[in-house]
Amino acid sequence: MSDKYNKYDNYTKSVAYYEQFLDKNDPRLTYLRAREAGVSQRANFSQSYSSSQMPLAITGGRTFKPDVDLADSVSWAYNRTTQDLDTTIQTPGYIIESLLREEIYTERDLTYTGCLNDAGYKKVQCPDLKSSEDDYYNGAYFINHISATQDFVTTILDYDGTSKIIYLAESFGNPVSGTTGGVFSISNINPNINTSSFDLAGNATNGSKKDWKMANSIIAKTSSDDIISAICNESFIWLVKDETGYRLITDEPGDIDGTLQYHIAGKGKVNMKVSYTPADEICTDFKLHYYYSFGRQSYLKEISVSPKHSSVAGLDDYQAICASTETNYRISKKWEYSADWIKDDATALAYLIKIIKRHTRQLLITNFVGDFKNHLKYIIGDRILIYMPAIVPDSVDYTKVFQIYSKKLNINNMVIEFGLIEMAEQPDNINLTTEVPEDLKTEDEDLFFIE
Repeated sequence: MSDKYNKYDNYTKSVAYYEQFLDKNDPRLTYLRAREAGVSQRANFSQSYSSSQMPLAITGGRTFKPDVDLADSVSWAYNRTTQDLDTTIQTPGYIIESLLREEIYTERDLTYTGCLNDAGYKKVQCPDLKSSEDDYYNGAYFINHISATQDFVTTILDYDGTSKIIYLAESFGNPVSGTTGGVFSISNINPNINTSSFDLAGNATNGSKKDWKMANSIIAKTSSDDIISAICNESFIWLVKDETGYRLITDEPGDIDGTLQYHIAGKGKVNMKVSYTPADEICTDFKLHYYYSFGRQSYLKEISVSPKHSSVAGLDDYQAICASTETNYRISKKWEYSADWIKDDATALAYLIKIIKRHTRQLLITNFVGDFKNHLKYIIGDRILIYMPAIVPDSVDYTKVFQIYSKKLNINNMVIEFGLIEMAEQPDNINLTTEVPEDLKTEDEDLFFIE
């Protein structure tokens, strides 16, 4: 190949080579200079090619490698802010959790004013620490920016809030005893995260999203909110924050969380609103572009299915579904999307199948108003059944599984209104109970629906 910059290059040559063709402030050069110097780059650049030569760096956070499998996601309960920067986290929920721990629960660009090895500890003093509460940083992660080649991350063992001294293991190499002025950060500071919800999605054995893989290149400063939104959108998961902390919700069929049956009639009327998802969301021809290459400035792969063809065997069954939808709805409409976070073939297929299931038929949307006593326990994301045989049709009553997408509390009247949507993927088997309590009806004229 001639000595000319090739836009399809995987950036494996020397910095001097690329300096001939790239602007001196190009983020690619920033990364390559750091790599050539043997320094871990924690700036705002990343690449995610088909090889693992280039690390994927989430802005301001951990460095990931895109093509090395995490052997056991279950062990991530310990490695949630792992000290091994080469550990890959590809499952979407665990990438989000890592972002929360390293972008939300963090203090950055701190400078220590003293360091002393004493009584088995390395004591690091920093007046810039926000908290003066003893033990506040215990269990958090000290990340030194002095040397990326030796002792990069360690756990904080103790914290003296009055003197603002962090206690590290004395064996930790950096900072060096007797020095001052080094820069460090602390992450994973008292995180309020519902870890069980993340494990339900990402557990390597039975997590509902354990086989989904996310990877992307970030070539400019990007907010963690934008990254999280993009990953959620392309993996069918939702991140919410409630009394349990940050919690992950998936759309996968699973155990039923309960049955809604004690409906409160406002002013003597049962005011359940039933509708369908809009007909204009129905599609019959689907195409997904994925595996974006910044080198080629294009998406390298695509899969598609329509009433007349399917591009891969995994979509063959959905060709007939597309044809049936076209006949039933008298609609011929194309859905096309370019996924920035999907590079894995299996993930692309799983994503498109979910899209097809949501856009080849209309889903029921309804609401339910109940009392605090029987319904306060239900939360957004719960999978529930409705038991109201005198009101709802047999095709819905205690048969169809809904998911709670909203929850409104009316403290004055002690009622709760839930927004419910039919799950696109219904469980194969719903374990119905043999005895169902009667509906609770109220004549209280003061109770009303929340509008």
